[in-house]
Amino acid sequence: MEDKYIKQLDKDYAMWLEDECSPNNKLEFVGSFVFDFTTYDGGEGSTLESLTKDMLEVLKVIYEKRNFEYIKEDKANLRYMTMVNMPFLKDKIEWGTSIRGAWLDEFNKKIEIDCGRIMITEKEFVQFIEQLFIWLKN
Repeated sequence: MEDKYIKQLDKDYAMWLEDECSPNNKLEFVGSFVFDFTTYDGGEGSTLESLTKDMLEVLKVIYEKRNFEYIKEDKANLRYMTMVNMPFLKDKIEWGTSIRGAWLDEFNKKIEIDCGRIMITEKEFVQFIEQLFIWLKN
């Protein structure tokens, strides 16, 4: 698998680190510039960190197709429903008869992230998500 999205995330993150209002870590970068959360806070225990972790958790659940198992708990169901309705994910999933069974869509269009700095090629959204998780671990 080509790691073009990992390279792009590295490049964008390095650019943002040069800014005086840069994110403190990769998690804040992803929350602010990939998921486009606006909280005006950061750091451990912040709203930005919490929202970002929630989105990553729900993305992993959807990627692994564990939706119905995951949403059995009330708090998990609320987290799931909140995240699938957030602007980042809302137009990047598909579902049949229930949003609770959603899957990641492989679009026939390009997706722009971070004001077009990251361009996801047609049919590569799942690949982007896979590489996002790898990038966050490094």
